[in-house]
Amino acid sequence: MVDILHRVGAVAPLDDVYAAVATPEGVARWWTAESTGESEVGGPLVVRFGDLGGFDMEIQELDPAGRVRWLVTQGP
Repeated sequence: MVDILHRVGAVAPLDDVYAAVATPEGVARWWTAESTGESEVGGPLVVRFGDLGGFDMEIQELDPAGRVRWLVTQGP
C-alpha cells in the first residue's frame, strides 16, 4: 500500500497539540473516546469507533519539538 501522510495545522500552543496526539488520553479527547495504548516509541495506540471498527497502530516517533508518527498495523 502507498504511504499516506497527513499534515494538520493547528492554532494552539505546541505543548497542547503534542499532548493531543502523543498520548492515548489526548487522542481520546479529540478523535474517539475509545483510545488506549502507551505513550512511548514502539508502544501501541489502539482506537475504536464502536461497531465501525478502528485501527491498531504502533507509535514510531515522539518528538515534543513538533513531530509524532504512527504506523497503522491493522485496520480498514
